[in-house]
Amino acid sequence: MDGRSRADRDPGMTSLGISVSGGSAGTVVLRVAGDIDIDTAPRLRDAIEAQLARRPAQLCVELSGVAFIDSMGAQTLLDCRASAMDSHCRLRLAGPQVLVHNVLDMRGVVEVFGLPAAPDVPWRGSEPRQYAPPRAWTPVEQTVEQAERVIAEAREIRRRAVAVSAAARRLLDLRRE
Repeated sequence: MDGRSRADRDPGMTSLGISVSGGSAGTVVLRVAGDIDIDTAPRLRDAIEAQLARRPAQLCVELSGVAFIDSMGAQTLLDCRASAMDSHCRLRLAGPQVLVHNVLDMRGVVEVFGLPAAPDVPWRGSEPRQYAPPRAWTPVEQTVEQAERVIAEAREIRRRAVAVSAAARRLLDLRRE
């Protein structure tokens, strides 16, 4: 990396379109299109917070037009959820593409927002991969197997951390009442 942001390297590369429409029964829909990254996440945060200031009952962030999201974008959504909770507004996410969903899943956003599981894609499959040990393992095959075990363990740890975090938030909410 040369130290410049994506937008500095290619100004046309990072763009974010945001449109707002009123939904039914106090629901506001924020449609997002483009990339949510370190350069555009502040703009998304500002748009969400502007809608939260209007105190809707529910704010739906529609992500079907988002082609890319990085960890800053995922964290922005988590931060905005906390702001929404403070405003007594239900913030929900809808329609992320598979690759965006996978990033949100790795960051724990899927569980926090209660998104459904991502659809199966060719490289994931519907069933966990079962490995029958070959006659002679090669170092590459051993490394792949170890990496997949570590990934599975990390997902379990993340799942437990999200559950503990949710329980802690519930306890804090009960203390506030």
